[in-house]
Amino acid sequence: MKRTLTFLFALLLLASLCACGVAPVEPETSTAAQASKSLDLYDFLSGEKYEQLTAPAQDYLEVIERFRAVDSMFYAIYALYDMDGDNQPELLIELIPFHMAGGYWYVYTMQDEEALFIGGFNGRQSMLYTCDEGGLTRVWGPTLSGGREEVYRYTKQGERLIETTIIEARVIGENGYYVPPDSVQLETKGIEHFDMH
Repeated sequence: MKRTLTFLFALLLLASLCACGVAPVEPETSTAAQASKSLDLYDFLSGEKYEQLTAPAQDYLEVIERFRAVDSMFYAIYALYDMDGDNQPELLIELIPFHMAGGYWYVYTMQDEEALFIGGFNGRQSMLYTCDEGGLTRVWGPTLSGGREEVYRYTKQGERLIETTIIEARVIGENGYYVPPDSVQLETKGIEHFDMH
C-alpha cells in the first residue's frame, strides 16, 4: 500500500512538473537586441537610472560623479583612451556588481564641450586591448581548459560606437585568450582615483 501511494504521489509530482513547461526563447542576434539583453542583466541599468547615466553631461567629471552615486552594490573602473586619433580621449567606465566578474562598459566622448554617451557593451570577464589602427578589441575567451572564444572590435564613428565581430568560435585545447597582435591591454583605475591626465 505504501509503495502504491508513493508511486502515485511521484507520478502526480512528475505530471505537475511536465505541465509547467517553459516556452523556448528565440535567440537574439542583432546588435540592438544584444545591447538590450545586456541592459536587462542588471535591473538598475534600465529605466531612469540608465537614462541618468547616459544623459549628456558638462564634462567627464560630471559623468564620473553620476557613477559614484550609483548603488553601493556596484563598483566602477574607468579608462581614458583616444579611440579615433583626434587627440581627445574617450571616457570608458565599467560598472560591475560586486558578485560578478564583469559588468557593462559605458563609452563617452567630448563633443561641442559636452560629454556624450556614444554606446556600450557587456564586459563579462573580458580583456580590453588598444588597437594601433584605432578603437579597442574586447576578448572573451576560454580558461586553460578551453571553451568558446569571442573577439570584438569597437570603433568610434561620429557619435556612435560600432561593434564588429572578429571571432566567435569554439576553442579546443589550452590556448587561453587570443591576444591581438601589436596591442596593449587597456589600463583601468577605480573611479575614486579619477584624473584627466
